[in-house]
Amino acid sequence: MIPHPELPIGAFIAFICLMICLPSHLRVRNVASSSMNIWLSLVCLISGINSVAWAMDMIVRFPIWCDIAVTKILIGSNVAFPAAAFSICRFLCDVARPNAKEQTIKTRRSRAFVEIVLCWVQPIVVMALHYIVQGHRYDIYEYIGCQPTYYDTWAALFIINIPPLVFCFGTFVYAGLAFFYFLQRRRDFELLTKMSPDMNANRYIRLMTVATAEMIWGTPWYLFVLVSQFTDYAFQPWVSWDYVHSNWYRVGQYPLSLLTPEERNIHLALWWVTPVSGFLFFVFFGFSDQAMRDYRGVIRWVRVHILRHNPDTSGRTRWVSFRVLLERC
Repeated sequence: MIPHPELPIGAFIAFICLMICLPSHLRVRNVASSSMNIWLSLVCLISGINSVAWAMDMIVRFPIWCDIAVTKILIGSNVAFPAAAFSICRFLCDVARPNAKEQTIKTRRSRAFVEIVLCWVQPIVVMALHYIVQGHRYDIYEYIGCQPTYYDTWAALFIINIPPLVFCFGTFVYAGLAFFYFLQRRRDFELLTKMSPDMNANRYIRLMTVATAEMIWGTPWYLFVLVSQFTDYAFQPWVSWDYVHSNWYRVGQYPLSLLTPEERNIHLALWWVTPVSGFLFFVFFGFSDQAMRDYRGVIRWVRVHILRHNPDTSGRTRWVSFRVLLERC
């Protein structure tokens, strides 16, 4: 029996919800929203697998999984997620400003290139730079699994902690401007479809709301980690490369049952940040018009290809019968 079954259940449900939302974002070729969806999905999947694999102990197992899939992807997602929210609000601000020009193929490609750099190239660079401040391979926490670690020094401040906060505050600035422009142009907002063919007022509001809500939820946790890392555990001086990596092959093992209640609650709360973010994302996009059309398409596919029903025959027959009944009345 898993001591904390809510951890894998919550993570896997969040992963499924995010997978449901993904096709609609890929279909409109929105790099920023698709990237946020994919990064959240990856972290939820990793968190769910970790919580199952290390539900009962802190044994060092699956070293390749921890060294690559967990340590590096979690570090990359730390900056990719706020970068995606920043890119969303930046785009919304650009298309809604009073002097905005129509989004041509060239401008859309240019925007997509910038968003790919911010949401994917930059996290990969951060993953590589993480080795500079990686004092040892990783830590394993009971119930939570393996987690990335870094040496608390000024280099980690600029590589790991500062970039996400820069994107968080940048998101708030662009979100404020985008909302201001929306209020200015709300009477003629149908012009937005001319500026961007894959955009309408409903999707505009959803994108702006989800990006802002995710940052309102995530920014306090980024600040909390920054403050706790460099106050509670003390800011360490950068002595030398050899000094920082002197014990690099060590794997820390920490049973949550032996931690203080406050420390245990902090670790569990930080673990829940991403699944809750996934649920927030689903709330805003899982019930959109496009998502509903996707659901109907899946149901229709199941009826036709699995249940072997004729497509739309029963529904069309009922509608014709209803019309005939009304005419007779």
